[in-house]
Amino acid sequence: MHSLAYGAVVLGLWVFGTCVYNVYFHPLRAIPGPFVAKISRWWLFTLEMRGNPHTEILELHRKYGTITRNRPSWTIY
Repeated sequence: MHSLAYGAVVLGLWVFGTCVYNVYFHPLRAIPGPFVAKISRWWLFTLEMRGNPHTEILELHRKYGTITRNRPSWTIY
């Protein structure tokens, strides 16, 4: 049982560390975009599941400018 608890702690620390890195230390950290998009790719997945990602991405360009960050390692021009 202890190994399961240790595994959960390690997984939680890894997820937390990845989020901190993506927001504060990633090379694309200065590019504007939604906060959730800086942390995970799930944000874009939810847009695609709603069925209209193109209109919401256009809204991102209106809000943040020409270059926006839509995933932790992706930008849209």
